[in-house]
Amino acid sequence: MKHFLLIIHGDVEPELLGPMSQTQRDSAARRQRCSDADLSDGLYPLDIDEQGNPTVGAFANADLMPD
Repeated sequence: MKHFLLIIHGDVEPELLGPMSQTQRDSAARRQRCSDADLSDGLYPLDIDEQGNPTVGAFANADLMPD
């Protein structure tokens, strides 16, 4: 399984980070949320399985709270 972070800056401009571990992705999402003062960026976990099938999920608010 490959893990990515899909960031939609201002809910308009896409950026894809990864691949990385799930832990690294979740940490990157928390850092991004902390640096996004007006909370305008959409943050989504993207996983790609061994067959190349993508799955886009959602973070709960609690997932994005600082450690």
